[in-house]
Amino acid sequence: MGEVRCLFWNVRDLYPHVAGKRTAKAGYWPPTAEAYGGKVADVAGVLRTVPGGVPDLMAFCEVAAPSAAGGRDAVADLRDLLGGNLAHYTGQKGDSRGITCAAMWNTERLRRDAEEPEEHAVRSSSPVGEYGRRILEIGLAEVESGRPFTLFVNHWTSGRGEVADARRRCSGATLLTRVPEGPRQRGIPGGSHRLGPGSWGLQR
Repeated sequence: MGEVRCLFWNVRDLYPHVAGKRTAKAGYWPPTAEAYGGKVADVAGVLRTVPGGVPDLMAFCEVAAPSAAGGRDAVADLRDLLGGNLAHYTGQKGDSRGITCAAMWNTERLRRDAEEPEEHAVRSSSPVGEYGRRILEIGLAEVESGRPFTLFVNHWTSGRGEVADARRRCSGATLLTRVPEGPRQRGIPGGSHRLGPGSWGLQR
């Protein structure tokens, strides 16, 4: 596979403005349409400043699930603002805050395979039960060579303590069930690794 420039970004509460909409924790939904438009413009501005231009493949977490935003898709708004040959997919199922993950890619470099993207529930027999941050799985292929690969996007839990650790274990175990075994399998861990290089969560 040729060089594919990737970017992973927690865009921190990229919610469309929905009149009268609030989450359990106040402050996530933009108070005005202007505030939302400004945030989308800021995100697009940063992506345009990446060396080499807008990356070929981008994965985002903390974007609003359309089902929680009156059908509005924030990543579609971002794609339209960036212009160019971009396609995207946004997870349809949000957690208790209404947030999910998404991906965007340059259609001149990458294409989606025939399979529909999947959203994997993270469950455990522990007291944590089902953890609302699903793992998004998208099959892609390089246009030039046709070589396929799989993109996984998850909003990995940060923080310390037993509950956060249990959630990371649940996510890690669920992810491992989707990754084929074998010495030829390669992966690129990307994201906000704020736990320290020796933490169990990152090792997993």
